[in-house]
Amino acid sequence: MYPRTSRVLTLFDDIYHHALACAPGKASIPTLNSIVGLLVFLSVGRSNWLLILLCAAVVQWMLSSRKAWNSTLTQLPGPWYAPFTNLHLQYLFSRGAVPDYVQAAHARYGPVVRLGPRQVWISDKAALKQILSTVDLPKVAMYAEI
Repeated sequence: MYPRTSRVLTLFDDIYHHALACAPGKASIPTLNSIVGLLVFLSVGRSNWLLILLCAAVVQWMLSSRKAWNSTLTQLPGPWYAPFTNLHLQYLFSRGAVPDYVQAAHARYGPVVRLGPRQVWISDKAALKQILSTVDLPKVAMYAEI
């Protein structure tokens, strides 16, 4: 065992027994969990940070995939990557190419297109009028006054 790891485990053991002695039978689980998290954070070597970041990215991808497939917007047409990310829109926005991309998406997928996890673009005038005039639908503050 590495010396640093053994020091961390000894420190955790001392803290755990102190917590049990202070409140017999009622050790504070959130406190103990946060202590364990802190000690694990301190005991991780520099070479393991890449692995931790990779694991965090995989967990983030799994959560976004779950959200994407459980969303009510899955029925809307659009690119296959639209439910997962809007990085493509950010890239296009930085280049000033969003209007051309949206027009091409409407030509390919129809008047209602999902282009991001929470972004739906509509080119149908009647549907747009109904959406903007309905009071109960949540809108950006800019459209609330219309």
